[in-house]
Amino acid sequence: MKRIILVLMMMGFALNAHAGLISIQTLSDDSQVSYTYLNTSFNTIKNEFNGGIDSDNIEDASIGIADMATAASPAQREGDHFNAYTKSGQQPVTDTDLTSDITAGVSYVKSDAGLLYRVATDATSKTYTASKDTWVYIDINGAFQYEEQALGAAQPTTPSNSLLLAKAVTDATKIASVVDWRVLSISLGTSDDFYSRGFRLLWDLAIDRLSVDSGVCYVGTTRIAKTSTTGLTISTAGDYISGSSDRTTEDFIFVYVDNEGNIKMDIIPPNRHDTAGNTVGILYYYYDGTEYWRVIGEFYLNATGSGNINGFYDLDGREVMHNIPLSVAGSGDLTPGEWTLAIACIKGIPDTSTLGIFGLECYDGDSESGTYIRPGGSNWTTNHSNGVYAEAGGTDPGGISGQRRCATDSSQKIDCYIEAGDDSHSNVYVEGYVRNYK
Repeated sequence: MKRIILVLMMMGFALNAHAGLISIQTLSDDSQVSYTYLNTSFNTIKNEFNGGIDSDNIEDASIGIADMATAASPAQREGDHFNAYTKSGQQPVTDTDLTSDITAGVSYVKSDAGLLYRVATDATSKTYTASKDTWVYIDINGAFQYEEQALGAAQPTTPSNSLLLAKAVTDATKIASVVDWRVLSISLGTSDDFYSRGFRLLWDLAIDRLSVDSGVCYVGTTRIAKTSTTGLTISTAGDYISGSSDRTTEDFIFVYVDNEGNIKMDIIPPNRHDTAGNTVGILYYYYDGTEYWRVIGEFYLNATGSGNINGFYDLDGREVMHNIPLSVAGSGDLTPGEWTLAIACIKGIPDTSTLGIFGLECYDGDSESGTYIRPGGSNWTTNHSNGVYAEAGGTDPGGISGQRRCATDSSQKIDCYIEAGDDSHSNVYVEGYVRNYK
């Protein structure tokens, strides 16, 4: 009798544990127990588990990533092909005190092992520490991670198995601002390293402030989309790739974005054509030895103080005009009647351009006047169409000025010629330039 009871208990355990939709005859007394009954029951169970299990036998919402083989896991397949990104929400918000909600939302977070997890969160309250930069992340388990830094300090390393969302900036009493660092779109595996729209640099004369406009570009195969402007401060170490300020005088600073949507500056110009490491062709990337940064702009620091932004107008993302034209040659630098070679225009034209927009001026009291420019090392002549020119003025003073576009050599140099009789009023200014990479 004990043996029969044990058999029935085992059968009952198996059925409850696996919740299979099979039918076993119910016994009412000991006389119904037989080998035929036992064999039939066990065969029913065996046949169910040996190829008979379907969705009715599996508890809804019970299979996780850890239950699936690598070859069959959607998380592995998506992780192999797509970037981590935020689909919606999951942003801190400003408030009049130190506590506010991070909005509800959904992110796809890539683990360190390369699996892409879908993480959905409800609105989550967070109390921040006063007078800190708090970097906010979401991890693969749906938990928000926080890294506190001193105000203006360099961006910390992203925690393992996490995705960067934002930086919340607090003062002594409130959440003063939030910088959106989300990647808002998925890459579809394109190899279009070079697509770029938007990301104009914005300079405000009134407050001498620099920011980067919204835009879309690819960093390698990762599509980066920004829906709001990003402010940059030339004296803030954390706004530079190196983690220390490159603020200087009379030099260009370059602005970059990486494949996580981080926008930062560096004094080093682009040095790679693509994320495969090629150096031949138009240089779109700065490789810092660890990661690739896509160039999106540049600006000049003048000789004022410790180096202030030389005002500019980024007209369409490609053509840039200086607020104040920069002189690259005057009469004291030029020899009348012959070409002056290799005039450096690096003050007004960055490494990322070989097409300048020049203002030319020449003057002579009693003979023809002309100033001509050409790409450094080229063989252009003093044909009047290659510069600005005025016929001889006789006994009356004569002069002319105008604007001309001219290519430079690869080192941003031009040659310049002024007519033999021209005097101290001959000048060459860089009024703007056209970027190579847009």
